[in-house]
Amino acid sequence: MRANDMMAIALCDALQAGGISVPGDVAVTGYDGTMQALIHDPPVTTVKGCGQQAGQLAVENLLKQLGTQRSCKPLEPTLMLGGSCGCPVSPEVAVAAVEQSNTITRQQMLTEAYMNANHIVRLSSAADVQALQLRISEIAYLVPNWTEIDVCVCSGWLGKFQQGQSYQLHRYTDRMLLLMGTRVGEYARAGASFPARQILPRFAEPHAPMLVRLTPLHSDQDIYGYCAAAFQHAADCQMDFHYSNWCGAVSNGFRMLRSKLYTDFLQKKMAQYDTHDILTGFYNHKGFLQQLPQHAAQGGIGILLIQCPRAESTEHVFMLANVLRLLHGGGLHARFSDSVFAAAFAGEPKELRETMDLWILRMEQALEDLKRVSPGGEHANVRYAVCVITDLEHAQEQIDDCMLEMTSKTALSPFRSELQDALSDAQRRIYAFPERDWNIDELCRSVGISRGYFQRNYKAQFGISCGEDIIQARMQRAKKLLADTTLTVQEIADQCGYKTPTHFMRQFKERAGISATQYRKKYAKTM
Repeated sequence: MRANDMMAIALCDALQAGGISVPGDVAVTGYDGTMQALIHDPPVTTVKGCGQQAGQLAVENLLKQLGTQRSCKPLEPTLMLGGSCGCPVSPEVAVAAVEQSNTITRQQMLTEAYMNANHIVRLSSAADVQALQLRISEIAYLVPNWTEIDVCVCSGWLGKFQQGQSYQLHRYTDRMLLLMGTRVGEYARAGASFPARQILPRFAEPHAPMLVRLTPLHSDQDIYGYCAAAFQHAADCQMDFHYSNWCGAVSNGFRMLRSKLYTDFLQKKMAQYDTHDILTGFYNHKGFLQQLPQHAAQGGIGILLIQCPRAESTEHVFMLANVLRLLHGGGLHARFSDSVFAAAFAGEPKELRETMDLWILRMEQALEDLKRVSPGGEHANVRYAVCVITDLEHAQEQIDDCMLEMTSKTALSPFRSELQDALSDAQRRIYAFPERDWNIDELCRSVGISRGYFQRNYKAQFGISCGEDIIQARMQRAKKLLADTTLTVQEIADQCGYKTPTHFMRQFKERAGISATQYRKKYAKTM
């Protein structure tokens, strides 16, 4: 009866235990060619090469299905005389027995190395991807007799933490990434992504035939990638306990790193919420004060407080937040409370107030544009307060005092004249856009009062008539353009709302006492 080696070994042991001599009373042979049969006492006669025959047949069938016909010399099995059949032990069996004994010794040494390497803990404690790469290469020696080891991972194997920790991959992605590649005698390296159908980056180029063992790296249902280990000799390509354990440790390292990075992500998010307003994403009071020194590097820093008493409404919160992003996108801004926003401006202290005044005008125009877009909706009545900080050590006290003063006025004067607010808005628009063809009758209609009532209240509030204030706004713009630019007088006249240069030059000389050309020569900055 023909049986495999394990059955033959068991039969020999049972016969000898029963007092039956092998091969004196019973001859026994196996049929696998395993090393266990050769080191048995007595060595079991077996047939070696049946596995190679099956492998050759499988390769030929695979090539045939791929459309390639290749004739190979059939592999013939070899009889290994071990003595269990009554024949003398062949010399090659004795040599194989010694080799197997050496193999067992090496496996024992490898087991001790596994126990002492603490590789599972080392991989599980990697702090980032680079540390994991390094530690995988450091424990590659635990895989015996390899010539090359590549660890390839799926694209996005770490997951998208914004979508939660769960990011299961149930198949390999279309593109893979060479996370770690190492060669005998070389340092480990990492590579770029490559198509999954290519299996390994090296396979894109012509190469000699090589023996590579691909092993999936996974944890539960999550697929991380695969390990590709290359060997010079087929006998070294064994899926034994040590290699399985090594791959499992690498997979566990992936799982633990992903879990750690997700935890770090959550902690940073929580820390961010501690310094940020959740609704708008702006800094809160604490975060604003922490960032303030970085924005004050140029000297002084101005703080503009913006209060919208109805900003408890989500609609108004988003409206003001969007206007701030539009006008102050690259700057430092915050939401201090439900109704108070803030923006910081860096620069020379003497220029900060003018900067913030101009910015208020731009914001008023942006809010006015929003009103035109959605005329049917409610709109916030926005108020402003300004403080210039030159001593950062007392910045918090100054901001708090300014904020308290602004909010207190609102609380103590809930019925503050709407007419005063409307006239202030009108003046801010005039100074923001002096080039417009301002019509007092249109301003009166926008405020909702008669021309005479508008004129009396405007002069009472600002100490100047509206028409004269329009001229003052244009003169202010003209002086700045003459001093700061190289625009021609005609271009400046156009940007200040004058239809002809002659009218502009006559009015400028009346108000400034000198001509526009003389003013430029006297006050122009070096360009």
